[in-house]
Amino acid sequence: MPTRTIASPDKLAKACGWVGVVTLVLALGTMKAGDLRTRRPLPEGVKSAMLALELIRTPAVLDQIARPDESGENLPAGITARRERAQLARAIKVDFAFIGAYATFLTLMGLFGLYTLPSRLSALGLIVVCTAIGAAAFDIRENLAMLALLGHSLSAHPRSASLVKWALLFTAVAGGAPVFIDGQATMFRRTLGFVGIALALWAAGEGWFGVWKGDDRMIETSATRLGQTFLLAVIFFLTRHPFREGVLPALNRLAKWGPFTWVTDWPSKDQNGTVEPSVFDPPPK
Repeated sequence: MPTRTIASPDKLAKACGWVGVVTLVLALGTMKAGDLRTRRPLPEGVKSAMLALELIRTPAVLDQIARPDESGENLPAGITARRERAQLARAIKVDFAFIGAYATFLTLMGLFGLYTLPSRLSALGLIVVCTAIGAAAFDIRENLAMLALLGHSLSAHPRSASLVKWALLFTAVAGGAPVFIDGQATMFRRTLGFVGIALALWAAGEGWFGVWKGDDRMIETSATRLGQTFLLAVIFFLTRHPFREGVLPALNRLAKWGPFTWVTDWPSKDQNGTVEPSVFDPPPK
């Protein structure tokens, strides 16, 4: 029974870490797909065209994000206006996969909290699960509204769904901050955990304030901190079992792993690190 008690959180942490890796890869893919490489200023002073589109206040400013389809002229970046809007539509389709990934990641994080946190804090795990699923649902509504807006539907308003999504995401990350606490962690992971808690609460607090004020630039800054928190969480989860005894024992185990054994065993036949017989050893009789 003790073995099972220790192994189950380790397996859950490992699953959460690898799902987190997939989440980060899809996040980068969505960012790259939605990068229009335009130098014109976006609405509300944000830098991401995708974020500007999801937080758009009125369809009248859509031209500032992606040029109108009826214009066939070449843009400074060499991309026609029709391609800009098609590129955003493709990025939104990639974003659907990202939604599933981060919802799974946060759900596993919540379950990990339910399994490992003290009883007085375990309810936070349930909050993480519920808010993650809720955020994913509103994110899907937001994406559908953005696709409709790009398809010339003036009645589509993604902003309201987007603000609810961000509020739920910041709540999920704040509720998941205690998972960075590990009483058996070494100094490396304990420090990583403290940084993770501080970053998660900072991102959540700033994000809530940005949603409340309707400040798009503050939401964008908080979203960046959210990504950094996800990265720290992935590292924290994936190092739970390998670094349990410390960094040096983990490196020693890594040195015995197949791809690295040839480095640690080299040179295998030399004496005292020399190619020729050592001058310090007596000659054979």
